[in-house]
Amino acid sequence: MLKELGPVLQGWQIEKGVPGRDECKISFLYSDIGKKYYSNLGWHPFPSSHMEFSSSVPSKQSSSAKPLQCADLPDLCKLDQHYLKKYLQEVKDVRPHVALVPDNDVMVWHHKREDFMTSKLFGKSPTTKGAIVGSEGARVWAIWTRTFSGALDDEKSGNTLHILRLVIEDEQAKELNAQALKDIIELAQAEATEYVNFLLFNCGTLTLIRWKCLHVELWNPTEQVKELVTKTGLEHKTVDRESESIASLMWYGSGGDEVEEIEWVGNEKYGWC
Repeated sequence: MLKELGPVLQGWQIEKGVPGRDECKISFLYSDIGKKYYSNLGWHPFPSSHMEFSSSVPSKQSSSAKPLQCADLPDLCKLDQHYLKKYLQEVKDVRPHVALVPDNDVMVWHHKREDFMTSKLFGKSPTTKGAIVGSEGARVWAIWTRTFSGALDDEKSGNTLHILRLVIEDEQAKELNAQALKDIIELAQAEATEYVNFLLFNCGTLTLIRWKCLHVELWNPTEQVKELVTKTGLEHKTVDRESESIASLMWYGSGGDEVEEIEWVGNEKYGWC
């Protein structure tokens, strides 16, 4: 069935004569059963790695990171799309380049999912959806979400604060960007363990419950981002995923007879939905 589905998706929801909707160049999926199964059906596995930072109790030191709320995201997403389009128009590499659109609708999907899960688990949902540092034209920002896939008190659970999208406006300002990224990641680490206050009528005691995300993940960082993370001095590890959330893509367009020739730009967590 899946072998037949691939070609069908090439014409799915196509609107002839409507610019931007009159052809389909790719279909994609995220495999949780390794790299071979879907590859044999035409969806080529792309690099699927992440940087992992442990969660931490909020620091008392000053930080330049400003929390982002849902209302802040539409304008930032529009700007992000503008930067991404500009990059794709100016890229000199002759290989086909593809990118998923990091629009606000995608972020809303992730955050609605987060709100539903946290309201059921904790009776409350987080209001901070990311962080931003810097002045216009030289900003760094990240949009994130929390995901829960295991028992709350199990150290082996996959409960994670995922950075959905990281944007750096001026990639030349490396020192400033490194400090900005450090502040953003530290805020994310703190948000992963932020306390939620509950008054439990159990001997009249006040119990503090955390979001219980064990770590922060940043998917498929670019070489520039890897360099900045090194400059931050933050402890982290790099994980090359072999079985879970394997980004896989089927190419329908011309200019790349082999899907291995495709460059997937911005292959970050926001695309997983």
